[in-house]
Amino acid sequence: MRRRRSLLLPTAVAYDPREPNGARIYDYLLGGKDNHPADREAGDRLVRLIPDVPVQVRENRYFLHRVVTELVGLGVRQFIDIGSGLPTRDNTHEVVQARVAALAAAAKRKAPDETRVVYVDYDELACVHGRALVSGLEDRVAMVHQDLRTPEKIFEDETVRKLIDFSQPVAVLVIAVLHFITDEENPGAIIARIRDRMPDGCYLALSHGCPDGMEPEALAAAVAVYEKASAPFTPRPREAITALFDGWELLEPGVCEVSQWRPELDRVDIGGNGAPVVARSGASFVGGLARR
Repeated sequence: MRRRRSLLLPTAVAYDPREPNGARIYDYLLGGKDNHPADREAGDRLVRLIPDVPVQVRENRYFLHRVVTELVGLGVRQFIDIGSGLPTRDNTHEVVQARVAALAAAAKRKAPDETRVVYVDYDELACVHGRALVSGLEDRVAMVHQDLRTPEKIFEDETVRKLIDFSQPVAVLVIAVLHFITDEENPGAIIARIRDRMPDGCYLALSHGCPDGMEPEALAAAVAVYEKASAPFTPRPREAITALFDGWELLEPGVCEVSQWRPELDRVDIGGNGAPVVARSGASFVGGLARR
C-alpha cells in the first residue's frame, strides 16, 4: 500500500476520536498521520514512560519485513496478515512483491503473478483505509473485516477462500496484536485454533509486547495508558509468548527480541548492521517464526 492521502470516511463508520485507539497510537509512534489528539496524547505518555518505544515499534515493523523475506525465500507466496491495522509504508503485500521480484531478477526471469495477501482487521476504520488502498488490486490483495478472536470466521470468509489456496503454503502473520487480547480471551487457544485450521507446511509469525526488563511501576503506568483506549494492553513475559507456539516447529533463532531475529535479512535500529546503540527501557517486542 502506498502511503495514503487523507481519506473521507463514510458517515456509517461510527467512532469517537476522543477515545485512544491502539492502531492509531501505533501509527503515531511510527510517525504516521492517521491519528487524533487523544492518540497522540496517549503515545506521548508512553514515550515518557518508555523512551525507546518509537524505536521498538520500528523494530517490530522491520521484523515483519525480515519474516516476509525469509518466507518468500522458503517459497511462500500467500499471506494472511491478521490485525494489520492502519496501512503505512512498506506494507506486507509490497514487501512480498518486492522480494519475489528480486528473486526473479536474480534468476533473470520475469516475476510471476502469484502472490496473494489478505489483510484482516476488526477495526472498521482500518478496513476503510485498507480497502481504499487495495482498490484495483483485488485479484491479488484484499482487506477483510474479521476478528482475530474468531479465527474460524477468518478462514471461512468468502474473500479469504477466493484468494488463498490452502493446498499451497500459507503464512499467517499476527504481528503486535496478541497483547490486545486479554488472558480471559485466551490468546493461546486462539493460536491453537488457527493452527488446527492450517495444513502441514504452513507458517505462523507473531510478535508480542514483552515487559521482562521493566520496573513494575513503569509497567503498571504503561498498561494504564490503554485503560481508556479501544482495547486493553496485556504485555506478557517471554515464557508465555514462547508458549503461544505450542504445537508449532520454531525456526531458528527461536523466540527472541525482534531486533535479534535474523538481522542480516534487513534493517535493524537496535544494534547490528552498524546501527547505533540506543538507551533501553527494558520493554521490547518478542517474536518468532514457526512451521506447522
